Amino acid sequence: MSQRDEALEIYSLGRDLLSAKLIERDQWEGIRWKLAKTPRLINRGLVDMDWHQAIRLTLILSVIEREIYSLVDEINSNAEKCGKPCVDATNANLD
Repeated sequence: MSQRDEALEIYSLGRDLLSAKLIERDQWEGIRWKLAKTPRLINRGLVDMDWHQAIRLTLILSVIEREIYSLVDEINSNAEKCGKPCVDATNANLD
């Protein structure tokens, strides 16, 4: 297998993984948004959100964001080697 073919294979796999990570990020963002919109009752009728869950979701999203940027770097490195277009982390349309 030539270096170009190997780069193309890694590039294609990376784009598939990036697409899946972007979908996963959107799903977690939806959960976090729902949590922020769903109040919970605490002492004497005060309303608050579940801050422990919010922090947990923020940490999960932070890890996913790092994975996305790592995938973008890997994809773009291989894009140069196989003559394919580069991607960026904000581009959810990978068609």
